[in-house]
Amino acid sequence: MKTYIFVFCFLFLTSGLFAQPNTGAVSGVVHTRRGVTDNLELLESVTVRLIVGKDTLYTSTNEHGEFLFQKVPAGKGFLRYSHINYRTETREIDIEPKRLTPQYIEMTGITYKISEVVLKSSIPVVLICGDTLVYNAAAILTMQGDEALEIVRQLPGAQVGDDGSVTIMGKRITRTYINNKLIFGDDPRTALRELLAEQVSKIRVYGEATDEDRRRKIQSDRKQMVMDIQTKSDITSAYTGHFLASSGSDLSKNESGKTEPRYGIGATMNIFSEMHLLSVNTFYNNLDRRSNRLQDILSLQKTSNSYKEAGYFQINAEKYWKERLDGSYIKASYVFDRNLSRSKEILWRSYFPSSGYRVREYSDTTLNRNTSGIHRLNADLRLKTFLDGHLSSTTSLGLRNQTNNYSKLVENITDNFQEGLSVIKGADNREYSLNQNITWNLFTTQKRRIYPVIVLSAGLGDNDGSGYRIDTMLVAGKKIIHSSADGLARDFSGMGHLTIQLDKNKNGSSLMYLDGGITYLKKTEQQFSFNVFDPTIDPSPVDTASTFDYTYRYITAKANASVSTIIRNKIRIQFGLDAQSSLVCKDEAFPEVTGYEKRYNSLTPSLKINYFRGLSLSLFLGYSSSPILPSLEQIRPQVNDENPVLLRGGNPSLKQSINHLLLFKYVPGLKQKGTSFEISSNVNLTQNLIASKSQYFSESTVLPQFGNYKAPAGSNLYTYENVNGAFNITSALNYSKYISTLKSTLRFSVNHAYNKLPTLLGEELLFINTNKIGSGLSLKFLLNKNHRIGLSLNTSFTNTTRPFMFDNRYITESCKVSLESNFTKNIFLKGEYNYSGHQFIKENRNNINNHLLNIVTGYKINRLVLSLSGYDLFNNNTRFKSEVMADYLQNRWTPSFGRYWSFNLSYTINSTGLSQQKAPRGSRLEDGGIYR
Repeated sequence: MKTYIFVFCFLFLTSGLFAQPNTGAVSGVVHTRRGVTDNLELLESVTVRLIVGKDTLYTSTNEHGEFLFQKVPAGKGFLRYSHINYRTETREIDIEPKRLTPQYIEMTGITYKISEVVLKSSIPVVLICGDTLVYNAAAILTMQGDEALEIVRQLPGAQVGDDGSVTIMGKRITRTYINNKLIFGDDPRTALRELLAEQVSKIRVYGEATDEDRRRKIQSDRKQMVMDIQTKSDITSAYTGHFLASSGSDLSKNESGKTEPRYGIGATMNIFSEMHLLSVNTFYNNLDRRSNRLQDILSLQKTSNSYKEAGYFQINAEKYWKERLDGSYIKASYVFDRNLSRSKEILWRSYFPSSGYRVREYSDTTLNRNTSGIHRLNADLRLKTFLDGHLSSTTSLGLRNQTNNYSKLVENITDNFQEGLSVIKGADNREYSLNQNITWNLFTTQKRRIYPVIVLSAGLGDNDGSGYRIDTMLVAGKKIIHSSADGLARDFSGMGHLTIQLDKNKNGSSLMYLDGGITYLKKTEQQFSFNVFDPTIDPSPVDTASTFDYTYRYITAKANASVSTIIRNKIRIQFGLDAQSSLVCKDEAFPEVTGYEKRYNSLTPSLKINYFRGLSLSLFLGYSSSPILPSLEQIRPQVNDENPVLLRGGNPSLKQSINHLLLFKYVPGLKQKGTSFEISSNVNLTQNLIASKSQYFSESTVLPQFGNYKAPAGSNLYTYENVNGAFNITSALNYSKYISTLKSTLRFSVNHAYNKLPTLLGEELLFINTNKIGSGLSLKFLLNKNHRIGLSLNTSFTNTTRPFMFDNRYITESCKVSLESNFTKNIFLKGEYNYSGHQFIKENRNNINNHLLNIVTGYKINRLVLSLSGYDLFNNNTRFKSEVMADYLQNRWTPSFGRYWSFNLSYTINSTGLSQQKAPRGSRLEDGGIYR
């Protein structure tokens, strides 16, 4: 009797838990009958699914057998009750607006036979439950210490980028929940990196309303893809920490005959919970690491093409009130980032024969050294206002100090115009920045159908730098130019946005959206540079071609409007129209007072059609167009002579380009056995493309249009002109198949790209045509719990043609093999071998082959790991690229700076706060897994 009184009180108290006119609430109690007396027993931990339309909601019963769904859209729905020890029950219900729909359910127990569990049960890798994908972590084999991200790498239909970003069925994951709670913050990658794979039970993937639509109480089909990781124990908080120290040296000697030392030290501490977040991260190393995670050593990253020395400190704090996603919050962070980098690049150019020469080749070697220090302070505040509105303020303060040293050696291999030329350049700059952004989302009407947004943003940048430049010409003599530069930049932008929702019927299902916005942007930039030929002469002659004083103003006003509608909850059609007007102004004060103003106007439409049927089918067709304004360098009548044999000059009469983009994507959905494929194609057409125009000078030539700049003999001048005929199309097929015997996913891809690029050689219009077709295959699987093998193969064929020249044809191949082994509980070995090669066809050119081997071996003592690592043990790896330009063939080599060894010591803390409710060890999970 007491049980029924308690149930009655529960249902009565929850009868008001709905807030919207078109929503209701569903509550209930689940019980079973025990023994011959049929006594009622309330059931705990019963999984309850509520399916309403395309949405699926999840909850579970508490210790009193109760469950509750709030703010549920009115209409028909289905309730599904499941528990491993009871028969699954399903019933149809009617959810009435502004009312509570109570439910009582009695579940019947079932008995499992031991032989059936052991011999006949199989664990599916994925279950398709309406609009939700449920991945079973028990179907993926992982090694001890693996992160949750390693599970996602093996899921069918999933792809993980180099930065850790995840896409499922072609849609990017924007948020990662832990048991339906945002424990690890807004970054979807953090939870996958901080959570251990052994803690994961299931991974649910589904679409939920965007934050904007949810705050505005809009019922729409606009969904963001999210991931909900179900853990074996209910996690309420997490504490993670990393300490990492390394010491070693290069394996190759430098120009002085010595080996440079390698070193690194750092520590990280994170405190995660749904309402609080605190993180501190600091490191200093010259090992090209940006964090202190153990995976930075064990993942065996590729060698870098530049030497990097980095010092970093960051502290970040976040505090939320009331509702995590819809309530108020405050965020603050401070970052100090100091970087030093050294890089080298070798360019070889072979010019196509012309009337001015028969054979001409150049070789450029460029060395860069850059040092920068950045201080950045950010503050974020959001407050709830009246009518469920939000007032947000974002403030950013920044200070950057930067020193750059640049040296270039240009050698003319076959001509006698110049035997050689070198350029040395340096600069010191300091820049301040201030940015303030204010956003107000105000819901003005009682029915919440009109939603205005106001955004204001301002910025200030100031760089006061001095630099130098020395040009040396062995034939023309010695030329010295000292330069100083000063600059000031200011920008302001304002944006207003309005959304109107037209309801289809009384339950709030939207039929149509009307969106419109206005944006205003103003940017002002002041630049000054003073150059003299020889500072030892007083007064020194001024280099007027490289001395300037100008103010550049950029003003843009943009208006956009769109209308979208949904047909039968399956077809979404959106039409948009953008109008943009930009004014470009330049006031020149030196060498003479000049100026010009030019306005660019455009009206560009867009159309998007999306047919979808849950997660089982998606077909997208889209067209969009957008203006592309010329850059300041392209329109400014001034010579850029950083490379004195490859000069660049602007053209003030340039028109803006209009880009037309056609998109096609077909995703038939993920099959129950883990098979998926995706077909996509993009077509780009550019109207009034800004193309380069090449002009060769066989002797020293004065250029009146560029302040009488004197182009050296044997140099090329590249200016810009508008041409038509640019065309680009790319197509791709991605296929994945889960192989149950390997408990891993096989991925295969085929892609094709065609590019037609117009260019000008003198006054002659030429077209460079490039065809590229490639394929890729990858597979990673565990032989057992202690040994994992990864394999990746990629190959492509590229053919570039240009009138009056030979074809540039080559095959690119790459192979990657990785091995991870735990020989004992404490000893491990990881190795990665990479091969890359360029094989040229029917040409007397040397093929490029690179072999890269990385190895890490170590000893684990609980959370402490001692390891020895070696990177690029075979040879100094070199990246290579070959491409056809307007009048020459160019090959590019970038040697790496990553051949070294290091001894590493790391310590990891990974602790999670658990709720009082835990599944007993050995109990069987709903999807067939076993909680260990």
